[in-house]
Amino acid sequence: MQTNEAIALWKELGITTANMEFSCGGDSMNDYHFSFYNSENKEVQSGELESFFDDDVFKRVEFYVNSDGHYIGESGNVSIELSEDEENPDFVYYKNAQAEWSESFTDEVAVELTEKEVEFVRSKVLNLVGSQDGNAINYKGDCILNNEEEQISDTISQKISDVVMNHEFENAEGDEEEWFQYNTDEVDSDVLPKIVGNTLFVSLTKQFLVYTDSEL
Repeated sequence: MQTNEAIALWKELGITTANMEFSCGGDSMNDYHFSFYNSENKEVQSGELESFFDDDVFKRVEFYVNSDGHYIGESGNVSIELSEDEENPDFVYYKNAQAEWSESFTDEVAVELTEKEVEFVRSKVLNLVGSQDGNAINYKGDCILNNEEEQISDTISQKISDVVMNHEFENAEGDEEEWFQYNTDEVDSDVLPKIVGNTLFVSLTKQFLVYTDSEL
């Protein structure tokens, strides 16, 4: 169907506006759907116009489908109207969408230890790392732990997990995702892990979904 034929059918059906709801990202166009309305805001069905706009909209509107780990995708709607220029009638497209971004924020969090736990970390631990998939303590060289030391190790890991899971980022924006990671290597200290008094400091990074107005 040519544009002039689509315009004629548009007028014949009494359509005043059309709307395309869409979402895209992950390097592809995802769901989208066309709706047509008359002057009384009642929906009008037309498979021919759906087929026309299914082709024409991608020639006239730019959609940002390519994700890169930071940019996730966009979603929203495209409003379609018929121009009032009677000599050169044409369809006009207005995109209104929100872009979705994955932003990382990092905080230094404090974990309170007992004196025995501090001594254990200072004498045996190279670093402490973890994520939503689990955690680990890396030791200095070959290290065989007795039962008491294994208990201390488990307690320290649990303390870190509790603090990490309950920490709230004051300067973060958006909706918190499940992904996170922590370690002691990125904490600013000449001697790792960083301990002041009985406080162990851990670098915690979490990701948040942030929404902004999408580019037209």
